[in-house]
Amino acid sequence: MNQELSPEESQNVLDSSLGVEVSRELNNIYNVYQKFAEKDVTVSRQDTAEIIVDLLAKAQTHLRKILDAGEQTREKLFHILFNGSLQIYEYCRRLREASYQYKAIEGLVFAVSVLEGNLVLLRGKYLDWRVRVYAELAGAYEDLRAPVAALNVVMHGLKQVAYLKELEEQDPPVPKSTAAAIHQAERVLNSLELKYGLQSGQLKPDAWKKKLDDYYSTDKPAQALAIIESLSSSVPTTASIVGEKKVVPPWKPDAVKFAVELMEPSISTCLLYTSPSPRDRQKSRMPSSACKKKKKSKKKK
Repeated sequence: MNQELSPEESQNVLDSSLGVEVSRELNNIYNVYQKFAEKDVTVSRQDTAEIIVDLLAKAQTHLRKILDAGEQTREKLFHILFNGSLQIYEYCRRLREASYQYKAIEGLVFAVSVLEGNLVLLRGKYLDWRVRVYAELAGAYEDLRAPVAALNVVMHGLKQVAYLKELEEQDPPVPKSTAAAIHQAERVLNSLELKYGLQSGQLKPDAWKKKLDDYYSTDKPAQALAIIESLSSSVPTTASIVGEKKVVPPWKPDAVKFAVELMEPSISTCLLYTSPSPRDRQKSRMPSSACKKKKKSKKKK
């Protein structure tokens, strides 16, 4: 006579079966994606983009089976949700490159909900990946000339990082790997906050300069990268195609001026360090060992 399974054991069997099913379907979807991606690497054909959109929708449908199964099931099958978010990110990245930003945004928003809706995936171990998804989603909004929406994504990401930091500090000491992940996440998202705050007009150039000083007062390389990020744009330049006159954003002249002011001390230091001394203008700049070798070779000749 077969022994009946307890409710917990029955649920484990159901969860395991669901995990196998979803993993199999996600693998099948990814195999189809790879075949088409190899034939059209740049996604230049419309039918390739449409196939990726269809595969993205199918992947979301299968992942929802786990999301709708309850919190305990989501936690047990977190690795499948995580791998699914990796796939969705890849599909959305390719769609964004093919100018299908609207579809990319839908998929990336779903990926964010997957990552934030699972307690296991909220840990510091997965923070770097969550920040990548936030940055890609913000970039997709930027492509559509929606810097306010991009800024909202970044500010949401910063709140999530602050929440994780608060939780970790309640149980000291914070592991070094987690502290490093939080620091890097803040560094990346603060840079994007400055960029989209400036580009949306919600951050005036003088306030932008002050925040650059506040965020990166002791990290000049990071400050330089944040300045470059703020002054750059991923929006395609279509002016030359349609014959429109290229318009300089009203904030840019002042931002460039402030950027030069911030960078000038570092640039001057670099020039002072690398410039030869006036006394050495006639002398070789080679290391002494190299000079000795050169003299010996002359004597042999």
